[in-house]
Amino acid sequence: MKVLEIKAVIFDMDGLLIDSEPLWEEAMIKAYMSKGYKVTTQMLQVVKGNRVDEAVANVSRQVNCNDADNIELEKIVLDNVIKLIREQGKALTGAIECINYCRSYGYKVALASSAMYSVINAVSERMNIQDSFDVVYSAEEEIYGKPHPGVFITTAFKLRVKPEQCVVLEDSVNGVIAAKAANMAAIAVPHPDQINHKGFGIANSVVNNLIEAVDILKSLA
Repeated sequence: MKVLEIKAVIFDMDGLLIDSEPLWEEAMIKAYMSKGYKVTTQMLQVVKGNRVDEAVANVSRQVNCNDADNIELEKIVLDNVIKLIREQGKALTGAIECINYCRSYGYKVALASSAMYSVINAVSERMNIQDSFDVVYSAEEEIYGKPHPGVFITTAFKLRVKPEQCVVLEDSVNGVIAAKAANMAAIAVPHPDQINHKGFGIANSVVNNLIEAVDILKSLA
């Protein structure tokens, strides 16, 4: 991995720190079911890493749902997923250890998520990581969500570091694309079912979990 001196590590959230992707899938499927539409997990694969509004718009196109229902669907999805996170959310392997390593080494540490702040807050409370980041930023403040690089570029600005001095930890192809487009190094930590996805070929490294990501960060140090 050839980058400038690393000064900051930026964490994604859903599917990286917390095992929330199945919860998002359940929330989406139930939301559309309440409107009489059938959505499958396969249909949801392409929206991993997207903002909820972009995900809903994509899925609505797939099922020919009336666009007028999208705002209500977004609210139902958010209510569902926040409830599920508070009840069932579990930290993924190495999440806390990786955050603690980055902080102890002296990196600036940020969380940059496609999720809205209401979801970020629910995850932070569930994992007890409210005070773990120098910057917490949501793509809901950006014009475009991932794979657009805006969320990462703004996060670097808030951290007061250059984009090329950042390493991004991501579990989704959309997130890795966004990181690379922001001129940042990317360590991909895909779900086991997705680890051979060709989209992760642009990542600087691909690992099985955040424990292995710590090893990569130590090699950079």
